[in-house]
Amino acid sequence: MQAGDELKIVQGPFRGEISVTNKELTLFTGNLYAGRFQVELGNEFNSQPRQYSILDKQEDRSYYAADGSIIQGGALNNPYGKYWMDLGGSLSIHTQPQDPATRQSGLGSVKLNPVDARDVYHILSAGSQVLVR
Repeated sequence: MQAGDELKIVQGPFRGEISVTNKELTLFTGNLYAGRFQVELGNEFNSQPRQYSILDKQEDRSYYAADGSIIQGGALNNPYGKYWMDLGGSLSIHTQPQDPATRQSGLGSVKLNPVDARDVYHILSAGSQVLVR
């Protein structure tokens, strides 16, 4: 890009579609394609096809394990990584953890690489619709 070049800004609202088969998150604004991102699904991902809504978004969210332990936000072994978006029903979209041992966890999670997670976090807003199919 050079000085004087025009930059097209796509206005939202944006929505997402997660293809479990293709392991992709595709973003749209209305019916227009806005981007595609590869995802990894948690070990026990078993979401039925349905419409979700982003209920909450947090950076460096602490992780609360089933055994009562807490992994602080920003810790390398935090399964949520830097960006976390709650879809409800124990399903979330978040950054792929940095710690290889932690990458295998994430029961109901949709994981994105750090750059894609940052982009999706800033594109989707609370209330954005996400279809899992």
